[in-house]
Amino acid sequence: MEWRDAAVREGAPPWLKLVVGLVGLLTIAVVAGFAFVAYVYVSLLRDISPPPLKFESATWIAATVPTDKTRYRMHEDLLRSHLAIGMTRAEVVALLGPPARTAYFKEWDMVYPMGPEPGFGVDTVWLVLRLQADRVVEHQVVTD
Repeated sequence: MEWRDAAVREGAPPWLKLVVGLVGLLTIAVVAGFAFVAYVYVSLLRDISPPPLKFESATWIAATVPTDKTRYRMHEDLLRSHLAIGMTRAEVVALLGPPARTAYFKEWDMVYPMGPEPGFGVDTVWLVLRLQADRVVEHQVVTD
């Protein structure tokens, strides 16, 4: 620390004052950089894990915009408490609305988009259902 004290004294060489100033600026830049990275990281975490919502049929049906994450946020409660193996196609349509018409997931009988995947949202998350004898026998959450 003596060199820093020497730099602030009058009569210190100009190069020493410059070095001390640059070290100070570099320190401030590094701290600001870490703060910025922390802010971005926390912001992304908020987007990656949006808080879950309680399932509401009318809200699910109304959420048709591809970038809307409402359906994704409700899917855990939907699968836990509302969508059951053995439900009929008519019961599913009454609960979730008509399935999407899509070229994706042709091996499934009913397909519902749930919005962009958490994080950067490159892929879409889908709820897919398989039926036998017009009843749900399997459902999964998948991405395209």
